[in-house]
Amino acid sequence: MGSDAVDRNEQTHLEHKLHQDKEVAFAGESQHRHDLETKLVSELKTRKTSEKDGLNGDLTKIENDFLAKTDYQNALKESAELRQKIEEAKVQI
Repeated sequence: MGSDAVDRNEQTHLEHKLHQDKEVAFAGESQHRHDLETKLVSELKTRKTSEKDGLNGDLTKIENDFLAKTDYQNALKESAELRQKIEEAKVQI
């Protein structure tokens, strides 16, 4: 083999080695990115689930407080009945 063949083989070997090194580096970076994204999404899901549970508790409390106000409930009921009577009167006229 001549000097040119040795040089070509060395160049091919070097290019192949650089390509392999890039693949290993990209694989490591991809895995790191995947792990980071998975961690962040998991933390976000946990935080949002906690917020939702808190909001559901607040909503239940508000609903219970609303239902406990019988004067207001009676006023709403009377208002609805009066609206219905007004609508019926409009139809009769």
